Amino acid sequence: MLTAIEKALLLQELDILKFASADHLMQLAEAGREEALRTGESIVRAGEPSRTLYLLLIGRAAKEGAGGGATEKTDINLSACLSGAAQSRNYVCLEDCTLLAMDTSDLLDLLAGEPELSLALLKYFTSKQPQST
Repeated sequence: MLTAIEKALLLQELDILKFASADHLMQLAEAGREEALRTGESIVRAGEPSRTLYLLLIGRAAKEGAGGGATEKTDINLSACLSGAAQSRNYVCLEDCTLLAMDTSDLLDLLAGEPELSLALLKYFTSKQPQST
């Protein structure tokens, strides 16, 4: 089992949290629970509601189907959790994985109480949009 500090250090490696402060990373680490999955196990399944956020801390996973390359140190389903959408594709572990899991309702409560964390996610999402002049 990882300590909260170890989880926070791993969270800072996720691109989606690059604008988040160390305090916010600790809050996420403390609010989430560690889950370990084995090679071949599903993280999320297509069509299921997004009731739990999964952040991949250790290991590699992939979306099943076309264009489903391997990924590591990433969010698995943040957009689906924030939008309330069902999972669009299956995500499976390519090797043993350690994830930080958080109920979507707890995530939304944290974001409502921490506008700076919401702003950090907004900055990330807007940094990925093409710049218009």
